[in-house]
Amino acid sequence: MSLVIIGGGWLGSRVASAWSEKVLISHRSGEFPLDVCTSGYSDLLHRASTILITAPLHRLEGYQNLSRILGDFDGQVIYCSTTGIYPDEPGEYAEDDAEEGMFKEVEEYLLSSFSNTLILRLGGLMGEDRFLAKFYKDKPLPQPGATVNYIHYKDIIGVIQCLLDKSIKKGIYNVVAPLHPTKAEVFYAQTGIKLEGERRERIVLVDRLIRETGYCFQYPDPISFPRNF
Repeated sequence: MSLVIIGGGWLGSRVASAWSEKVLISHRSGEFPLDVCTSGYSDLLHRASTILITAPLHRLEGYQNLSRILGDFDGQVIYCSTTGIYPDEPGEYAEDDAEEGMFKEVEEYLLSSFSNTLILRLGGLMGEDRFLAKFYKDKPLPQPGATVNYIHYKDIIGVIQCLLDKSIKKGIYNVVAPLHPTKAEVFYAQTGIKLEGERRERIVLVDRLIRETGYCFQYPDPISFPRNF
């Protein structure tokens, strides 16, 4: 089995390091990942069994070039989308609650273009050198009472592997740690500094993922995410 990652950034490189099978990574440049456009590279894409797209297609003009590059590819496509697809308002959001806009447009394009497409709507990426207190070391923490929708990158890797192992080829899944502390609670756990703020619950539900895959999160609580200082 050969695996290709389109997008060799923070997440893509970590997923690649966890896979023992042959992995090819393309890096983004300009309108589309540079290596995807080089001569002969599309042949490698066509021979792949799984193509994981971690590049943020909503930021790339001409993302629909993907269908020209992949043609009639009938293997597994997995796209790392975002929980930004849901309204930025308090509430609980399941997979059917997506707003219209560029995020949804990209997802619908992939779902209609490739027969075996999984959409993973990821929460805020965390783990190792990415943690809340680092991002707000020298500036105020906005909306400390807002609940977080974070995901540790090792759980992203675990979810992808679980879906592949179970041969689940199609669908849309939220991928977010099941527990939703506030920013202030996470910040306090990382710094010992207490902050106050009106509680604002915006919760992305992972019920479908757990129900349909049985996946057990390694890091269900953002308060206890391991990190590198």
